[in-house]
Amino acid sequence: MKKLFLLLFFLAFASFLLVGCTPGPPCTGAGVVNGDFETGDFTYWTFTESDQFPQVQYTEVYSGSAAAYMGDGAAGLNGPGDDTASIQQIVYIPACATNPLLKLNYQVIGTDSGGEGYDWMKVYINGTEILYIWSDTSGWQQLQYNLSAYINTSIVLKISAWTIDSISAVDYYVDNVSITWD
Repeated sequence: MKKLFLLLFFLAFASFLLVGCTPGPPCTGAGVVNGDFETGDFTYWTFTESDQFPQVQYTEVYSGSAAAYMGDGAAGLNGPGDDTASIQQIVYIPACATNPLLKLNYQVIGTDSGGEGYDWMKVYINGTEILYIWSDTSGWQQLQYNLSAYINTSIVLKISAWTIDSISAVDYYVDNVSITWD
């Protein structure tokens, strides 16, 4: 009888631990690293240059002291090569993530005199375009994009700026890139 009691006690204790009646570790992950560009460079980002872009600058910022300057839609971006500047980062969204959300602030100053089609800035998730902007935004805007479809996977977050001409300056800025979850 004593052995049966001990066995039942052990099973009850083991099931208590297995059921998870005690709180587990929080759902953690790195999210985007250096998404505010405060390091003064593109540490943790992979980048593709077109002439002098992308670059970290300290004049047009949403918050903090630095932001990514993706291109000028003119001579500085329209140099040798394919005229596309981009930054990208691979981010893992853990299985425990609830309501994962991409957030970033962006600003476009100016509009190409040729109209749409001469330059742009785009944001992609795994090659799928989620933002396309080519004209003046009248100040900083915020993109919020639900990433629930990507839980328990790694995503490629890519931000690109492109131009086909060097006539009209259109400045593309990005700041505070983050992926968060509950």
